Amino acid sequence: AMETDGAAKRSIQVTAKNLPALHFRAYRVGLIEWVTSRSDYQMLPNNNEVKAMLAKTPVHAWTTPLPPTPDYLSHRTFVTTPAMIPGLWMVIGSARADFADSENRLMAVNVVISKLALVVRHENQGGVEITVHDGATGDPMQGVTVELWSYRYDSKRRKEESLVTA
Repeated sequence: AMETDGAAKRSIQVTAKNLPALHFRAYRVGLIEWVTSRSDYQMLPNNNEVKAMLAKTPVHAWTTPLPPTPDYLSHRTFVTTPAMIPGLWMVIGSARADFADSENRLMAVNVVISKLALVVRHENQGGVEITVHDGATGDPMQGVTVELWSYRYDSKRRKEESLVTA
């Protein structure tokens, strides 16, 4: 999936064979709560987190028909998300419409829905240059707050710096 994309865009790539449709549920997740609750390098939901999320009512649910694969080979399909409001979303895909855990394959990804796009350049001396653009036009955006968060294995994540684009 795209890490960040606009609402109602072809954000998820599916590779499948011999599957007539794929079912999706989307759950809104608090971005800061999600980031600060992680204490390892893993930012994607683990199996227990997916199961816990499935016990909740999704904000969006939809089914995407997949093209026939009579050659028994894997084929790619791009899935368009619903018009989700900006923020962090956990999107769970299931081969079965009931999202049962048995005789099924469940996959989950995090997707940030935003009108903004970031260009991140890592400098040789360890610095980072970040520019913020309008995702639809590519125009640079001014007055946008950008936060830099720590990402260390041995400690909780925390906000290190906050700057505003000029």
